[in-house]
Amino acid sequence: MGKSVTRVGVDDGYRIWSRVYDRQPNALLALEERVVIPALPPLAGRVFVDVGAGTGRWTAHASARGARAFGIDLSAEMLAVAARKPRTSGGLLRACMRNIPLASDSADIALCSFALGHIPSPLPVLREMGRIARQVIVTDMHPLAIAAGWKRSFRAERDVFEI
Repeated sequence: MGKSVTRVGVDDGYRIWSRVYDRQPNALLALEERVVIPALPPLAGRVFVDVGAGTGRWTAHASARGARAFGIDLSAEMLAVAARKPRTSGGLLRACMRNIPLASDSADIALCSFALGHIPSPLPVLREMGRIARQVIVTDMHPLAIAAGWKRSFRAERDVFEI
């Protein structure tokens, strides 16, 4: 018999997921890194904005490579996890990605990793990322993957959740 799945909204989902997010292997994130990292320009001396930063994976990556890195996320719980990482403290902002609290043309790169799919219409977020940064990078689940049954799901303790 299969395990039951609890469906949760985005806010509740990321609040729950924040407790285990960095401790669980994630093949999709590993694949993303194998594709995105070689495509990134040199980051030293650049301003990098991680939009939908979650626990600060890309924020820490960019900072470790010499960028002035900011992480922006709406989830206080995910940002609390990010703040415990040595290369993200001080550069984290709690904000909606539809209204990024940075000046126009203030960043070199804005990257949004697996967060845009939570927004009903991506256009306002893409405009906002384009407003603040000269280069925009977005990764997410392809609509065909979702149509094929892929879910944004995770395990927390013994429970399975789907966002």
